[in-house]
Amino acid sequence: MTCHKKELRNNKKLATIGEMAARLAHEIRNPITGIANAIEIIADEMHEEQNKPILEEIKRQANRVNDAVSNLLIYSRSKALNLSENNINELIKSLVFFLENQNHQKEIIFQTKFDSSIPLFNFDHEKIENALLNLGLNAIQSITESGSITYITKYDPIKKKVIIKIEDTGIGISKEILPNIFKPFFTTKTEGTGLGLAIVKDIIEKHYGEIWVKKNIEKGSIFNISLPTEKNKTYL
Repeated sequence: MTCHKKELRNNKKLATIGEMAARLAHEIRNPITGIANAIEIIADEMHEEQNKPILEEIKRQANRVNDAVSNLLIYSRSKALNLSENNINELIKSLVFFLENQNHQKEIIFQTKFDSSIPLFNFDHEKIENALLNLGLNAIQSITESGSITYITKYDPIKKKVIIKIEDTGIGISKEILPNIFKPFFTTKTEGTGLGLAIVKDIIEKHYGEIWVKKNIEKGSIFNISLPTEKNKTYL
């Protein structure tokens, strides 16, 4: 009973901190967005070319703050799922098309291997797309100059689960940091909040799924996602 009461107090405290963080983030994002927009207008109208890089850097840094605040809002204000029947293969197909056409200045081959037997099932299209996009962008960042990124889907008709794999040939993840990559605010990058993978994990778990990562035998990493196609529980 004592442990249960303590857990309830801790949960209430975390909820309060999350609400405060969300309010603070909202207050910060509005003026930062205004600053970034103002800088863009000034840069467009400026005729002194030597000063434009300075304004572009100010805009870039403002956008960095805005992105960080947006991620904090997403993590602290986790909304209920908007479920509908969707095709996971079609979602990934359009996602890969988007990634292929990004200006990442690297020679990256994108591949897909789809299991056509996967049935339509209920999931939040926007949230799953965001999760898979985040993993794809991370894979791009992990590749130095050239490599490949492969999205694979498989269906387990016995367990009624869809397995999604994102394989890359990037620099990989060291054993030392592997246990920490899904923890909020953990990052090895010089930029970013370290909330990206924590948000991905939260999305997958809200679908009663699982996510884990393995080292690619050849090179890079393999992110694995398991999503049930049939549910016996109510979504969070």
